[in-house]
Amino acid sequence: FSDARQDSVSRGSESDSPPYQNEEGEWYISLGARRRMTVRKYQGRILVDFREYYEKDGRALPGNKGLSLNEDQFRILTTHLEGAVEEIKRLHGTSWKQ
Repeated sequence: FSDARQDSVSRGSESDSPPYQNEEGEWYISLGARRRMTVRKYQGRILVDFREYYEKDGRALPGNKGLSLNEDQFRILTTHLEGAVEEIKRLHGTSWKQ
């Protein structure tokens, strides 16, 4: 992905923050101060992109650190999310807040 994919600095880091759209109209959510999950189309393929961002000249730019999942990989991930949540709860005990 090129540095042309840029938009304003992240609007927050709360996990319950609403989804946003960047300048390209791509849907994204903040996963913390410098991480995002973005749904985009790249070279004709739909990707779910988990990426670290950095700030330059007041703009949030995508860094090299990240992971892009195609639709099949994302479907596998979402199929097992409930099991992952249950395992986090088991490991954390009853104190984990979802």
